[in-house]
Amino acid sequence: MKILVAFHSILPHIGGVSTYVNQLSKGLRDKGHTVEIMALHPSQQGYYMMNTDRIVDLSMLNKFSHKILTTYYKKQNHMTTHFIRNIEKMKYNMELAAALFDLNQYDVIHAQCAISTLALSRIKNPNTPLISTLHSTFKNDFTISRNPRDKQYFEFLEQRSMEVSDLTLAPSEALRQELIKNRKDLAEKVVTLHSGIDITNLRNRAKRQQNPFKKEGKQQLIYPARLVQEKGHFILIEALAMLKKVRQDWLCLLAGNGPEKASIEQAIKKQNLEDHVQILDNEKDIAYLLAESDLCVFPSLTENLPYGIMEAQSMGLPVIATKVGGIPEMIKHGETGLLISPSDSQALFKSLEQLMKDEKRKQALSEMSKQWAENHWSINRMTDSIMTIYSDELRESKLTERVEDKQKRSRTPNRFFKYLNTFCLPDHYKLPDPNTIHFFEK
Repeated sequence: MKILVAFHSILPHIGGVSTYVNQLSKGLRDKGHTVEIMALHPSQQGYYMMNTDRIVDLSMLNKFSHKILTTYYKKQNHMTTHFIRNIEKMKYNMELAAALFDLNQYDVIHAQCAISTLALSRIKNPNTPLISTLHSTFKNDFTISRNPRDKQYFEFLEQRSMEVSDLTLAPSEALRQELIKNRKDLAEKVVTLHSGIDITNLRNRAKRQQNPFKKEGKQQLIYPARLVQEKGHFILIEALAMLKKVRQDWLCLLAGNGPEKASIEQAIKKQNLEDHVQILDNEKDIAYLLAESDLCVFPSLTENLPYGIMEAQSMGLPVIATKVGGIPEMIKHGETGLLISPSDSQALFKSLEQLMKDEKRKQALSEMSKQWAENHWSINRMTDSIMTIYSDELRESKLTERVEDKQKRSRTPNRFFKYLNTFCLPDHYKLPDPNTIHFFEK
């Protein structure tokens, strides 16, 4: 089977989507399938097929769409924002790039967000199954504008993507419930499918490097997460300041990078924790750090199904985490870890103190955590489940006669726009998208 995995933004990057794409593509390739990945190039100069020299220059696409979109948005100026216009431009550029990459060659398309789902749905062969994985809701994404008009627009994108995909995958049941909260009519098209990781590979990587931060006689805590507002680092620092008052035999590693780094460093200094908390912002692979840690903390304010917890459990670490998003689906309180309320630094401190002084209980949680990971986070489990979905959707699509591919012929740069209109874009393609026009008018 030949599969296209697509994302509207940069890949590779630091974050859950990139990890998901890496694990999914590896699992599928290990089973003999061909996987290609379309994403925005790290240079942000164009859309490309990862690990190939195929790239479509954004400047060329902008020339094609700029005049049409500029004319339209001038008419709709009172209903759109600069933010909305940028997202729309990104979506249309992805559509045009996808048309040039020829989507007819793929058996299944698996989009990784609402924007890529909508873009590819307008370009692909109608009989090619389109699967969408939504990794979060716009409501819980701290990086998205809080302008009410922007929020309404993003909710439209999210719901529209669930309408046009053949099936939407939610990595946690908590996310699934959030997605269908106002669209019960789409409940049967949205299913929960937990992610997975290559546990064997993770453990093998952990053996390749020594941990220079491990101090004899000190317990090592670790929080593997980006340094962003929603990860709750400031709550953790408050808890660690309390912990320091009762014991000093510990070191906490913050393994990640992000825009809040400077603010977190200031908070560490303010609490006089420089000797107890260390930010590791250049670690590309933290497997060796997990292997020699004693506890993992995860005080997020919002989450889906964090890979950091999967990896910690796979290495046999007890995890203290907040009861948000899909985390309660990952941790059984008192058996595979401890759950606390979000933003509760006192509860986090108490949980840390209890586990750090009770070696027997910590060891029991460690063993159960590792067993849980082996049963639930296997990459083979995830890949087999997704292949079943692909096969089912492909079987359904074959009940309908496949639309004939349009004739293709070689192109030269001076014939680009004529070629795009004549040979790449579907006959029904319109710019802007009529559904978006209807949304703005409504």
